[in-house]
Amino acid sequence: MYLRYGSYTHALQEARVTITRHPLRDAAGVLYGYRERWLIEGRMVAADAGAISAALTELESAYSIGDLDLVLLLPDGVTESSHHLMSAACIGGTKIAQPVSYPLGAGAEYSTFRTYSVAIEGDVPLAPSQSPILAWQETLAFSGTGGPRIVAIECRNGPPQMQTVSQRTPVRVVQSGRAVGYRQYPAPPGPIWPALEQADLRRVHLTSPRTSGSGASRDLEHFEIIWSYSFLSPVALAGWPHSQP
Repeated sequence: MYLRYGSYTHALQEARVTITRHPLRDAAGVLYGYRERWLIEGRMVAADAGAISAALTELESAYSIGDLDLVLLLPDGVTESSHHLMSAACIGGTKIAQPVSYPLGAGAEYSTFRTYSVAIEGDVPLAPSQSPILAWQETLAFSGTGGPRIVAIECRNGPPQMQTVSQRTPVRVVQSGRAVGYRQYPAPPGPIWPALEQADLRRVHLTSPRTSGSGASRDLEHFEIIWSYSFLSPVALAGWPHSQP
């Protein structure tokens, strides 16, 4: 078998390829894609150390950039096998997960052969058009019960005097949360008690997404939104934070 990365092709049977797939799940544990990693281990063979050096320079140059297709070819060197990692199918393209490394240095290494390893990976979504929610959390913070307000009046002499200045007090609640969308900003839930919301205190924050990849396959992911609603009520309120939609 031959292995091709971009326009670079390894010699026949030179490289051993191990392919692993790590599941990608949203905040509810639902699978939305996988991270595919190709670990490439091989032995470069040449006539002498000079030829080995030139071949390794070419190898390192080939694996110095991401965003290229990785394909395992059949023994004819032309026909593509079922194993391939196409940059266009990956969010942000293919990436260099481990640069070219040389794990062995003993014996006759770098005489007429050199052992090397390199790893390429890419995140492959199961449904490219979807934007699963990667993180979700909402909190309700209650302040007060609606009961009386008691204050301590300091005296010039003697201990403070406790006085009830209000028989009933307002109840305050803050509904706040955070969500992260994979490919776009999620829609925040609405206020739980819209008639009691202090609209001037509403807060919505958008965090810039992360850049993934480079070149033509450069993409954006992890869109975070944070929200906060404040409520003022004459009586105690009861409610539950929203669960992930």
